[in-house]
Order: sequence, then C-alpha cells, then structure tokens
Amino acid sequence: DQLVLNNGKWDVKVSLDEVEMILSPPKPGLLGQILGGGLGGYCGGVVGFIPGFCIWIIAGGTTGPGGPDGSIVLATGLVGVGAGIYYGRKLGGKYFKGKPEIIVDFSFWSLEEKKAFIQTNLIQ
Repeated sequence: DQLVLNNGKWDVKVSLDEVEMILSPPKPGLLGQILGGGLGGYCGGVVGFIPGFCIWIIAGGTTGPGGPDGSIVLATGLVGVGAGIYYGRKLGGKYFKGKPEIIVDFSFWSLEEKKAFIQTNLIQ
C-alpha cells in the first residue's frame, strides 16, 4: 500500500492513497532556450574575440602585407559564439522549464486500480 521513491540519495515512502497523479519531468522551455542561446552566443563571441585579438597582436598582426591576417580573431570569435549558443541554450532551458506532462491522473481511482496500474505499467 506504499510506494517507495528514490532519487539516488534517499528513499521516501508514500501511501498510494495520497498519490493523485504521475507527471513526467518538465522539458526545457522554448523561451529559456532562445534567451539563453542569444545571450550565450553574444557573450561567447565577446569572450572568444578577446583572446583572438590578443593572439593576433602578439603574432605581429598588421593590416598590411607580411603579417598574419585577422582570421585568427574571426576563428576564435566564431568558436566562442558556437560554445556560447550551445551552453546558453542548455542553461536557459534548465532554468526556464516548460510544464510537466500528466502521465496518469489517479483522482477517482480506487486503491486496487492504482496498484494494478503501477505494477503493470511502471514496475519492470
């Protein structure tokens, strides 16, 4: 008559009478992915251009012939933009989650129906 839940660190015993619904974990929200990706891409580009510019200056970068061109600045900037978009979307989606999806609603189920459902569908 009890359900034991474990998150990897500790167990919680919940009476089946108290279980009203089972939800799936929320997925990353679209707003968070867009905001995180945009802000992360901008910040990653700024951070990427700074070392590229420093490397270009140290290597004797000039705008004239004979010195390295500015492609190193562009390359490190683009790497920074890519990394910023990737990690920004992940973090933005983590902090701005969508709504969880209802897997089953036990509101009007009897205790025996709950037990049967959990044993057949959730326990493997």
